Amino acid sequence: MSFLFYHDLVSSKELASELADTIISEEIRDFWELDFIKITEELEGKFEKKLLDYFDKQREAVLSFALKEEKSVQKDIYDMSNWTFDRQEWDDLLQSIGEEAIHEIYLVYGPIVFEKLRYIVQGTSLMGGFDVLNPEVLNYIRNRSYTFAQQVNNTTEQKLKKELSEAMIEGESMREIAERMESVFVNATSVRASMIARTETIRASNGAANNIYSLSGVVEAKEWLTARDERTCAFCRPMDGKIVAVNGSFFNVGDVVSGMEGEKEVFFTTKESILYPPLHVRCRCCIIPVIYEKYLI
Repeated sequence: MSFLFYHDLVSSKELASELADTIISEEIRDFWELDFIKITEELEGKFEKKLLDYFDKQREAVLSFALKEEKSVQKDIYDMSNWTFDRQEWDDLLQSIGEEAIHEIYLVYGPIVFEKLRYIVQGTSLMGGFDVLNPEVLNYIRNRSYTFAQQVNNTTEQKLKKELSEAMIEGESMREIAERMESVFVNATSVRASMIARTETIRASNGAANNIYSLSGVVEAKEWLTARDERTCAFCRPMDGKIVAVNGSFFNVGDVVSGMEGEKEVFFTTKESILYPPLHVRCRCCIIPVIYEKYLI
């Protein structure tokens, strides 16, 4: 069959079916099923452990006010500045954690994708290679880590402010406020840490793959691949098999992403261009390459 250069999103069932029947597609799907999940889950676990430690230390910093004030003259217990953390210090620390984790994901997953491509196009030299020390890659990792740290700590601060505001309305005591603040970090360690680790691991692994596909010289387009199981969400289910040009976007800023939950249509508007998964938090999707026909063995 002949692979066209897809400048626009391709969504026809006929094309998706045709692609699924090719040797290259089956090979890559096997790789995803056998390797992608295993690799990303291991990296995700490491990332989550670092986040759990971070949230535990941040909790201690926030609750230290309550411990100090129980032993001294109490300040205004409803003053948010007494219940927060040194934002610059904790942003820097989280950015460092994110940078280290994302760098490791690129370092582990990138070479695997590159070797898979090289195997598929045996006899053809790949352009670009994969270098995690490439200035563009390092710049992306730094920028993403900064954004990641800002987003995470913004959410934590918003949750703390919400609890303090409700405590003020109820006229709660120091101990009751401390319990509210504690609940923010219980949620952070029981829910948010794993959610963040999953989302950022999927983002980084697909980012590494996208970089390799773009520079390889043998990849014509990229295909969205979902998990295809009962856990696949309403938004990702219709994305399976969608194809865009290798440097293209699946969605642009402000596009509406929709899906069906039973008979109900659900949707959201994108806040950034979607070049590759994740489409949402806890997304499990990945991108696989569509190879120029002349390079297929």
